[in-house]
Amino acid sequence: MVKILDSYPKGGIACCKLLSLDKKQQISAAHSIPIGRSPEILAKDVVEIDWAIGTAFLIKRNVIKKIGLFDENFSPAYGEESDYCWRARKSGYKILYNPFVSIIHYGAATAKKFDPNYIYFIKQRNRIRNILLNYPTSWLIIRLLAEIKVILRALFAMKIYLLIKAYWANIRNLKEILEKRKKRTAKILY
Repeated sequence: MVKILDSYPKGGIACCKLLSLDKKQQISAAHSIPIGRSPEILAKDVVEIDWAIGTAFLIKRNVIKKIGLFDENFSPAYGEESDYCWRARKSGYKILYNPFVSIIHYGAATAKKFDPNYIYFIKQRNRIRNILLNYPTSWLIIRLLAEIKVILRALFAMKIYLLIKAYWANIRNLKEILEKRKKRTAKILY
């Protein structure tokens, strides 16, 4: 992983292939698109990506020195690595997916210890936070339309109250979110 990261100019973060216990490939990395994320990256060679699942990734020290640590407001989990990758890319670093290294990932092993409604709320709260912090302004309108699908799914799954709670959590923190968004002035060309 270190060799791959060092071999790319401006390489900042590298991730590896994640496998389930039965050796099936899990989502390890993706490209960002206005309606969410692209289909899973199944590359056979090292490729540049937009963000990596934080299960196993390597961050160069100079990236941490330049952009800081994970945003604590994503605590306890979910979405902090995506936000970190957005920040790294906005600072000029490359995020790399390395399919030559793989690990077994016990998917959601920790999350299974918590109430599923709590996990749903945290995932939705942090997904919305990530959108508000990082999506280019032109994407926000498209994302707003795509959010209708999220609302309908929540309605059918009887989780609309949790989704509303997630929206409200971000509305309560909107001042802090907008201040951070303003500081992230570097642009990514799409």
